[in-house]
Amino acid sequence: MLYLPYILGIGSIHFLDRNKNIDEKKDFALLTKPPIKLGVLDWETAKEFDLKIEELMSRPEPKSYFRELPESVNEVKEFKALKESLSDYLYDSSKIKLLYNPILKIYSKPVQNEHDFNLILSQAAREKIDEKADELRKQYEKKIQKLEDRLTKAGASLEKKDATAKMRKQETYISIGESLLGVLLGRRYTRPVSTTMGKYRMSRTASMDATRVEETIKSLKQEIEELKNKLSKEVRKITEKYDNALRELEEVIVKPHKGGIEVSSLSLAWMPHWQLIYKDREGNINTEITTAY
Repeated sequence: MLYLPYILGIGSIHFLDRNKNIDEKKDFALLTKPPIKLGVLDWETAKEFDLKIEELMSRPEPKSYFRELPESVNEVKEFKALKESLSDYLYDSSKIKLLYNPILKIYSKPVQNEHDFNLILSQAAREKIDEKADELRKQYEKKIQKLEDRLTKAGASLEKKDATAKMRKQETYISIGESLLGVLLGRRYTRPVSTTMGKYRMSRTASMDATRVEETIKSLKQEIEELKNKLSKEVRKITEKYDNALRELEEVIVKPHKGGIEVSSLSLAWMPHWQLIYKDREGNINTEITTAY
């Protein structure tokens, strides 16, 4: 058993964005070979492990050996520099990818796939359609109700106007009939022409009033129908808008918040390897090292 020196960084990354409803903490454990040069370490080549400090062994296996430490990591101050470089690396490279719908203004969860996010968007779109459609209906219902109230009053007025017009016509016919009858019978006294003409004018006025009310009723019915058609069109537009919104997806990157990188431990870690020494067919001594984890 041969232990080789590695650099182990353990800690957590905090992603915080209130506007996107993100408050995620991700633990990390990165293992990499010591730097060749002092303070220079390429963290991009580090391997990520799912482990915690308490899971590490504190003692080596019996009859094992240790590889000599390189000069780049044989002092405490060198680890301080490496810890700073790890914090910088994590801040620059760490990110969470989210999906965002700009129409519905909804962000996906960090661990949510596109299919599950689309299901949430579909539900939100239906709720939005119902909400907006109800708002429109309430607005239009008020306008339509006012017109229908006017229509009801106009209908009642028309009945009165029609009744008055019929009565005036009858009075006019009676007056004309009496005058003609008087002439035919040779009576000296006949109804004055002015009276007959007055009744004729009243009859005509009553008829014109009824006609005007009929035109008002026709106009009100047309306005009501136009409002209903306009409401239907507006509801269709809302439905199309939020149905099409399901296809509007954007990718959003969330970076760790300031001070969100916590390197709780940066230390030297001895990784177990098997050192195999054997003689080949030609009698040469060969050495191979392979991981033991």
